[in-house]
Amino acid sequence: MAAAPDGASFQQFVDMAQQKYGLTLPADLATLLGKNLTVALDGDGLATMGQSGQLPKVGVRIVTDPAKAQEVIGKIEKAFTDAGQPAPQIAKVPGDGTLTLATTPEYAKQLSEGARSATARPSRRPSPTPQAPPSRSSSTWTSWSRST
Repeated sequence: MAAAPDGASFQQFVDMAQQKYGLTLPADLATLLGKNLTVALDGDGLATMGQSGQLPKVGVRIVTDPAKAQEVIGKIEKAFTDAGQPAPQIAKVPGDGTLTLATTPEYAKQLSEGARSATARPSRRPSPTPQAPPSRSSSTWTSWSRST
């Protein structure tokens, strides 16, 4: 679509997303991004990735309503299959106010459990920043993003 000066192209996209896929923008996007989103990339296997043919383990932990987020993900997966494409294989682990997604069920479980153990410390005040996945000491790169 060509960009229109009045934003008509974007509105057409939003309308199509709602009509064709049942997505409600921007609300569904806000649900997926949540109040906090942490991305993890496991360093194990990165050096041999091209040789082994396996993809690296990647995961996302979202502080959001897990039921609503899974509903939005279901709409996106359906959009893939309706277009004749296989839906991405994403492992999902819902938690108390969180949803963890990853490329494998084991990694999703590891990230969700690591997040629980990292935040389950005796403290009266919550940490101002989210806790990283359990292997943060061996990480070579970390990025934090916080929306308010």
